[in-house]
Amino acid sequence: MVRDEAGFVTPLSLIAFLGTAMIGGLALDLSSVVAARTQLQVAADLAAHAALYNRDSVDPDTAKQRALDLARDSMPSDRYGDVITLSDIEFGEFDPESYSFTPDPASRQAARVLAFRVSDRTNSVSSFLLRLAGVDAWDIVRSSVFETYRPTCFREGLVGDGVVDVQSNNAYSNGFCVHSNTHVSVNQNNYYEPGTVVSMPDTGDLDMPKSGFDKNDGLEEALRPGKYNMRILNRLEEILEGMTDEKSRYYRHDYVSSPEALNVSWKKNMEAADFTANRVNVVNCGGKGIKLAPELYENLVIIGYGCDLMLSNGTVFENMTLITTSDDDKSIYSPQGLRLGRDDDCAADGGAQVITWGGFQVAANLQMYGSQVLAAGPIEFQANADGVMGASMVSGETIDGTSNSSFGFCGTGMGNNFEAEYFRMRM
Repeated sequence: MVRDEAGFVTPLSLIAFLGTAMIGGLALDLSSVVAARTQLQVAADLAAHAALYNRDSVDPDTAKQRALDLARDSMPSDRYGDVITLSDIEFGEFDPESYSFTPDPASRQAARVLAFRVSDRTNSVSSFLLRLAGVDAWDIVRSSVFETYRPTCFREGLVGDGVVDVQSNNAYSNGFCVHSNTHVSVNQNNYYEPGTVVSMPDTGDLDMPKSGFDKNDGLEEALRPGKYNMRILNRLEEILEGMTDEKSRYYRHDYVSSPEALNVSWKKNMEAADFTANRVNVVNCGGKGIKLAPELYENLVIIGYGCDLMLSNGTVFENMTLITTSDDDKSIYSPQGLRLGRDDDCAADGGAQVITWGGFQVAANLQMYGSQVLAAGPIEFQANADGVMGASMVSGETIDGTSNSSFGFCGTGMGNNFEAEYFRMRM
């Protein structure tokens, strides 16, 4: 019997080819959808962050437009259609407990962006093989929510762009933070209560003696990697201008009755009676110094243009803001006995804020209660053993700290701190 089997494999090959083509086509469809979904999410994230970042300094409409421009740079309209429009960008409040977003056009706290590739906007994602099954395109919608937050380190802690050197025999309460954008240096016999944070970009750069963690109880558990943009120090000019601008976010002191500044004549030696309570007092020093008498200064703002300030032993600031534009490393200096804030068990008011374009130095016996020091230059201090309860020190350079002291954490009573918002994704 003669048999001709030529071409026998062709039907099997066709079946195999069609099966492979179907699987490949489906994979192509799915990979296209995943890629489009990822791209859309990136655009939404980019726009939400941009909207909230810009809202920090401009009105809502301008912030939305800037965010939209950035999103369209990422996904041009001529190629992707109207992925995001102005109405897709909202400001509001984010509730971390319910994990929900509530629109509020006037809010600076959070921003939500919806991004669309849908048939209603004629920009849905085209399918390939699934067209044969009647699926011509995919609709994709993505959302992103960013919120502002204020790091605890800037609210209560020691934060330096350079080295933060805190020495021996100190105790740090739960919640207190020691951070450096370079590295932290410690000596020995320090105690870090659980919940304390000691952070720097690389925790391996921690500088400590050979006794190491054995002589620093709790330090190993407190270590965290991290780095901060010193946003608040970039806003010293804005804070200064805000002292006399009721529309500024930084004009928020209840003890100031009028934003209008009062010019005060310079004298080498000045006392509390030279300044007017409940007002903004401005002194132009012309590069000369001022020595403040050892008195209580309260319920006022003092701005010194080009002033180096000597604070006498026994000087006390309560409900008080002191600002100097001097950039000297000792632009604010006290030999001893300076008290910032009222010792009031972390009550809502009574604190003091000290700001300098230069450095801040207290040689001995500094007390801080619900108060803040912002210095573009170095900070150097020796604190009273039990005189720190609610303190924020931020330096654009180094912090050289104290020994034999306790750093208490309030969690309240720091409401007059000058702060800058940071941003994080929540949804």
